[in-house]
Amino acid sequence: MFNLIAADLFKLRKLIAVKVSILSCMISAASLTIMSYGISKGFISEAISGDLSGLTEIMMISLFGSLMAGVVICQDFEDKSMHHVISAGVGRSTIVRSKFITFGLMIAILLLPYLLTTLVAMIIGVSLPDKIVVSTFLKCLADANGQAISGVQIGKLVIIYIATVVVYVARLSICIPFALIIKKQIFVMIGGFVGCGLIDIVVGLLGELPIFSILLGYTPYSRIYMILGLETNIAVLIKAIIVNLIFIFIMGVISCKIFKRVEVK
Repeated sequence: MFNLIAADLFKLRKLIAVKVSILSCMISAASLTIMSYGISKGFISEAISGDLSGLTEIMMISLFGSLMAGVVICQDFEDKSMHHVISAGVGRSTIVRSKFITFGLMIAILLLPYLLTTLVAMIIGVSLPDKIVVSTFLKCLADANGQAISGVQIGKLVIIYIATVVVYVARLSICIPFALIIKKQIFVMIGGFVGCGLIDIVVGLLGELPIFSILLGYTPYSRIYMILGLETNIAVLIKAIIVNLIFIFIMGVISCKIFKRVEVK
């Protein structure tokens, strides 16, 4: 399985779609931090704070994460390498597991610029008002409140990053079985982005219902996991990681069952 993951990563680093996705996240993360800093210092009007949502990891990972799911799965079907791997005797369950790990690594890479820019902003003392917080990493800046950063805060920020990676992998894991069936990158990207958007709308409409809210807490689509911060209880972070890992495992099992029925030419 390690060889499959290494081969996938080698192939992915040469693809234009991957380079554009990473570059877009880097630019968005830097722009988000710079504009947030401008707002905190009064250089930029708070009136545009709502526009920052388009630069946050919520929007960027929903878009480019769906693209990564399509690339990771569908590229092998399009260049016929999937057939060669199966013909070499590699089990389909092993292939699915390697794809999930590769996909998780790509989500971690896409989120890394947000972690680094937030860390830099915390070090230089950027503080934000809570009313402009529209994402996890902006929430971390708001919670830091411009105070001198400590080792404990850095450690918790890393834990938040890991939890966020797991949450987004789980949220977008529905793209994997879809990609195994459709085998077309563009449709997977559109389906994943629109699908998660529709789920979030439903969650927004029904999330106030007590029973529904409790059930959502055991899925990656709960609003609780979308905006984490330095003041978030560590128990919530642990629950986010465990609940979403279980969800990923379930989607992995479903993907394995689907892939065993998929014809590979």
